[in-house]
Amino acid sequence: MRNLTITILLLLLHSHLMAQSEVTKYVELAIANNPVVKAAEAKHKASKELAEQAKGLPDPNIGLGVFTQSVETRVGPQRAMASVSQSFPWFNTLKSKSALASENSKVQFQKVIDEMLRLEMEVKSIYQELFYLHKAQQITSENLRLLQSFKELARVNFESGKTAFADVLLAEMEEKEVANSFRQLEDRQVYLIKKFRNLLNDDSDEPLTFPKENWIESLSSNKQAMVDSLQRVNPKVRAAAIDLESQQYAMNLARLSGKPSLTVGASYINVGEREGGVILPDNGKDAFVLPQIGLTIPINRNRVKAKQREVEHNTESKQHTLAARINELETVLEMHIRDFADAERRVLVYQDLADLAERSLSLLQAEFTTGEEEFSELLQMESKQLSYQLAGERAKVDQNIASYNINYLIGNSDYIKSIR
Repeated sequence: MRNLTITILLLLLHSHLMAQSEVTKYVELAIANNPVVKAAEAKHKASKELAEQAKGLPDPNIGLGVFTQSVETRVGPQRAMASVSQSFPWFNTLKSKSALASENSKVQFQKVIDEMLRLEMEVKSIYQELFYLHKAQQITSENLRLLQSFKELARVNFESGKTAFADVLLAEMEEKEVANSFRQLEDRQVYLIKKFRNLLNDDSDEPLTFPKENWIESLSSNKQAMVDSLQRVNPKVRAAAIDLESQQYAMNLARLSGKPSLTVGASYINVGEREGGVILPDNGKDAFVLPQIGLTIPINRNRVKAKQREVEHNTESKQHTLAARINELETVLEMHIRDFADAERRVLVYQDLADLAERSLSLLQAEFTTGEEEFSELLQMESKQLSYQLAGERAKVDQNIASYNINYLIGNSDYIKSIR
């Protein structure tokens, strides 16, 4: 007997692991194909290119000119000129610009992670909803067969004069209600399958597979550890924290905007030969002006100070944004922890109630056959059994969905860890 029990447990564990592996396959497919994730990834790549652009010097200036009226010089008339110059920002200006753009790229990467975590949570949650509909249809079908047997029993008792025909009608009424519930489950399933396929960005008609029984997720850590993980790992919090940290580079740029920039250049002037008069040794010699050095001096100090105050106000705003985001997410986390505990309790309660209802139904069926119980009592207990069975399956799904929402908030994902 002990060996049989162990064998059954191992088979159930294997079934659950296979089902979870199937869900993992759907998650990987969704992350690879979902257009929202692809859009976030493209935006992150674009932000990385901005960081590369920020490292470069400003474009050089090249000038060309032709004198419409010759300017006579000692060695001849000036005909045309060309110049080139390059600006060099103050020390550390380009470095600060690049660092700020790099921090913004990190923020975009956290948004990619958030989209992936959200997608993983949604795929797993909808799979659970689909499993509930699948299981509910099985339970409802079994209940319909049971009702049909009750209706036949009521008909036999009516024909033998033991009960009234009203019992047959009661059974038919209950049967129609349950059949309608079954059709509602089918309608919901069509909608959820479409939603699931859209998350995967997959148009195939490959049927979804489900285990015989649903597994039950557990929490990976205690409440305080989850709160700590939310504050450290949650991509929305990380994005706000990185955005706040980037303000040090924004302040550096605001200060450096008050520093001069250096311009270095060179000019070339084409000179024609002088005609008539005294011919000099340098007659017609082109002129080169090298080097030319200039400074761009920001003389409006009020503008520089205003930029610094702007960064200070933005820093304060981002500090409050980070604190508000943590408070908001901790509230949501608390709600899902409560939902998990409530569902965990309901799983046990409805399991016990379903067992009691099954035993009671067997007793009532035997007593009705002998005429000791009313048929309405039998139908009422059958309805309770169905209700408890469905509520038990609903509780398992709610517990798992609460677990997925918690993992989303605390950034707990084996798949995402590999790409952080």
